[in-house]
Amino acid sequence: MTVITMVVRLDLCSVVYGIFLGILVLLSRRCCYRLWPGYVVILMFLLIVQYLSCVGVPLAICWGLYFFCASFGNKKVKFSRAT
Repeated sequence: MTVITMVVRLDLCSVVYGIFLGILVLLSRRCCYRLWPGYVVILMFLLIVQYLSCVGVPLAICWGLYFFCASFGNKKVKFSRAT
């Protein structure tokens, strides 16, 4: 599955995937067992980075942009910082 992701994306994240897979292939099973939790953490981090780069940061996280005004259909909603 990771190889398919690398071939389809062809970006910096796929290079990181490839480096980690190359390291895991060259190591023994005992070393792979020790490095696997770190590999999973890196994959989770990269998944979050890819999501935020494609979809954008959710408005609930954007605390500093209290002046932002968005329109939903015919209604305009003013977002304000929670006090």
